[in-house]
Amino acid sequence: MTHIVDTISPKKMVNNIHRTYDQASEEERLSGATWYLDANTFCKNLAEDTDLSLEVVAGITAVMSPRVEWGLNKRMAIKFCNGEPVGGLPESLRKAQAILDGDPFDSVFKGNSYKVRSFYGCIVDPWSDIFVVIDRHAAAVACGTKQLADNVMSSLDSKGRYGKMAEAYRKAAEAEGIIPLVAQASTWSAHKRLKKMLAS
Repeated sequence: MTHIVDTISPKKMVNNIHRTYDQASEEERLSGATWYLDANTFCKNLAEDTDLSLEVVAGITAVMSPRVEWGLNKRMAIKFCNGEPVGGLPESLRKAQAILDGDPFDSVFKGNSYKVRSFYGCIVDPWSDIFVVIDRHAAAVACGTKQLADNVMSSLDSKGRYGKMAEAYRKAAEAEGIIPLVAQASTWSAHKRLKKMLAS
């Protein structure tokens, strides 16, 4: 079966991102502009409280993020960095422990999705013009659809699909005069709202 990302041209993806950004409210744009700055501040504060580095805390937070909403992600990171028991995906917990133990980041992130690695990059450097987090909502925005199936999401890392969408966000962001991670975060919020409106 043909993958949806393979059927959409880069130009169409850029247009889809522009369309959603145009529909973003003032609040959603403001939230998008500060989301990763807030995530960076959270990790910096947790690093100071636990005598860990920003990179270690951001890495732990990132590897714990799959299938977890942000509020729970933060609570898990706080507990883990304070040495408290944490429930979660075994692979996520294993990678978090490896980071805490000082294993090289390249080896820990090996095998992780581009999304997890990009999430780490955006948290550490919230002014980055390179990293773009492509999750379910961001991918749906780029593809101009309400939502994408699990099997579609599981194959984004292959055949350059993730890179294709990330580049579309970079080009759309450049045209809007913002950085890619702001375009992603703003359209992420707008898409969630619009999706609910379509469902009602």
